Amino acid sequence: MTARHLTIAAAILAVAAPLAHAQGLPSWKTVGDWEIKVDENAGNGCLMEKTFDNGILLQFGLLPLRDGGFFAAYNEGWTFIEEGKTAPVKFHFDGIEFNGESEGYISGPWLGGFVFTNNPELVYDFAKKTEMTVTAGDNAPVTLSLDGTLAGVEELINCQASQS
Repeated sequence: MTARHLTIAAAILAVAAPLAHAQGLPSWKTVGDWEIKVDENAGNGCLMEKTFDNGILLQFGLLPLRDGGFFAAYNEGWTFIEEGKTAPVKFHFDGIEFNGESEGYISGPWLGGFVFTNNPELVYDFAKKTEMTVTAGDNAPVTLSLDGTLAGVEELINCQASQS
């Protein structure tokens, strides 16, 4: 194998329900295209979100009550998503691949998947790479630019540090 494989633990996060379009959450700061928010229901966990030109809403956040974090991706056109159904998901960052399961979630017009991780390497790879390709189940891979993500993750960490 050319890619390093690490397992991502999947979970239904009762503590922090998937946050499709985290409207109503207090805004911490905007960094480039990323909006940083605080979710009181997740133990004051901070999250960052960005909507891409292709309609994908990508979220990454910290879950202090679970000692981990999450990735979530949503799109109004993903009609193949079934609430609560799990599907394999791969995150590929320039030669590094993480495998896990995504939990299907629907919130209003947003359909997507939610993945819990307690692997800190995923956070750093997300922050330092220039693009990420996500493959969920049998669906076509989606590649997203991560330009500006390092600054967003740095502010996410600042946000979380201030919540203690």
